[in-house]
Order: sequence, then C-alpha cells, then structure tokens
Amino acid sequence: MSYLKIRKLLTAVCIVSSVTLLPVLQAKEINVMAVMPEGGNTYRQAQMLADSLTKTGYKVNFVKTNSCVNTKHFFENNPQTPAIYLFTDLLYNEFLATECDLPLTKDNFVTTVNFRINALCSAAAIHPDADSAMSLFKSTRSITIASVTSTPPSVIESFGAALGKKVTMVPYAKTSDSVRGVLSKDADFWYGGLTAGIAGNEQLFCWANTGPKTINNMIPLKELTPAYQQSEYGSYGYIQSNGLDANTKKVLKQDLDAIFADGEWSTYFSKGYMIPGDKLRHIGVDQIIKNTNLNK
Repeated sequence: MSYLKIRKLLTAVCIVSSVTLLPVLQAKEINVMAVMPEGGNTYRQAQMLADSLTKTGYKVNFVKTNSCVNTKHFFENNPQTPAIYLFTDLLYNEFLATECDLPLTKDNFVTTVNFRINALCSAAAIHPDADSAMSLFKSTRSITIASVTSTPPSVIESFGAALGKKVTMVPYAKTSDSVRGVLSKDADFWYGGLTAGIAGNEQLFCWANTGPKTINNMIPLKELTPAYQQSEYGSYGYIQSNGLDANTKKVLKQDLDAIFADGEWSTYFSKGYMIPGDKLRHIGVDQIIKNTNLNK
C-alpha cells in the first residue's frame, strides 16, 4: 500500500474517531449549581459534588445562583445548558413556600444521594437518660416538641395520636434556635435532623431516631411507638438536572453513584448519620415525591 493511501486511511480513522468521541466529550461538561448561599450544608455539598466530578474527569463550571429564584431564571434563560444540583425534599418545600417551584420529575431526576434520619432529644440537664425522658411521656397528657418550621406538622401530630396524648410542635426558623428552645425549657423535647453537630452537643440527650437501627444508644422510634406511622420519617437528598438527554443522564448517574460510594462521600454520610445512596437504589422519583407531599 502506498504512503498516500496509508495517509488517507489514517486521516479517515481520525475523522471517524473525532466524530465518535465528540458526544462523550460534550457529556463530560457539566454545570454544578449552588442553589443556596455559602455557609450552609447545601453549599458545602455543591462544592464537594463539583470537586468530585472534576476528579472523575468532568469539565465543571461551578455556578452560584444562591437562591431558588436565581436558579429558576438561569434554567429559563439556558434551557439546554447541562446542569445538576443537589436538592432535598425539605429544601424544595422551603422554596415552594416562597412561591418558587423547582419540581422533581422523572425527566429531571438523576439519582438518590442520601436519606437523613431524624432524632428525638431532650435537654441533658433535665432528662439525662431514656428512662427519665419516657417517664415524662407516661406522666403527662400534654407534650411540646421544638422543631424547625420545615418539619411537617402532621409528623408531630401523628406522634401524639400514636401516644394517645396531645403533642404540640413549637416551631423555630433555624435548627440552632430550636435547640436553644428546648434547652431554655420552652419545649419538653427536640425533634429534627440528626447531624454530627446534634449528636455531639453535650447539652442534648438524644434517645430515639427514625432510622432502621440503634445509633449511639438512640433506639429506633418505631420500636418505641409501633403505632406511630411516621416513625421512619426523614429527608431524601437527590440530584436534579436541567438540559440533559436520556443517554447523558444515564452515564452521569453511573458516575455519580460511583462518586457517592467513594471514601470522601462515604465518610461524610457516616459522620452525618445519613443512609447513603447505594443503600437506597430502590428509592426513585415516586417515593421522593410522596415524601415531599408529606412535607407540605
């Protein structure tokens, strides 16, 4: 074969290879949105997500929209721009309360990230152990529970129904305020997301959780009150997308599932007492939407 023919053949191979690889290269470019301002867990998770995708080989553009309205405007102005953001059912409803809607659908859902369980705690100075806490449940007809406003009232009310007592939620705008509420005796107990900060707060004694097993001597709430239908209530974290076709989303899901099972994220989930996504592959859009509707 002559040199010219060989050169033409190599040129043709290169052209075909370039055309074949182009969609793959494009699929590796992604915008990661920070839908909440710097300083909170949502922003930190967005940063972790961007860093992890970069290490995996993606070309990542980290976009700080910092609010639901800005995020919505970004998508309206860039409908075909490939973008993802880490969202939760609680955050969705917080946004919805401000009349900003970023609904989850089967088309924009990518994968389930984690499930944050809740804890039932008391002021350690008042109820330093489970027996002391339970004695209050048995000795009074009316109980107050401090929690954040995003906690569905039905979760607290159905707890009271299961106990055969009147249980009233004392709402606070922030978790830190709700903790101060129970410590200052404005409420009998505290209920909310179990985090490393809550578990490590020596002023609190947490004695029950909404997970499937005992954690740090916190017994499953379903064992404490079997009649309580919301005993396993918590919040799902998930990846929502914009401008991704089905094939790109499929590849991205595989990459994300591998990322969330990796050491850095595994440690993050473990320290935060979260159930990781690799244990939640059976949880999809319908279950998350059902949980979201409960939160309304």
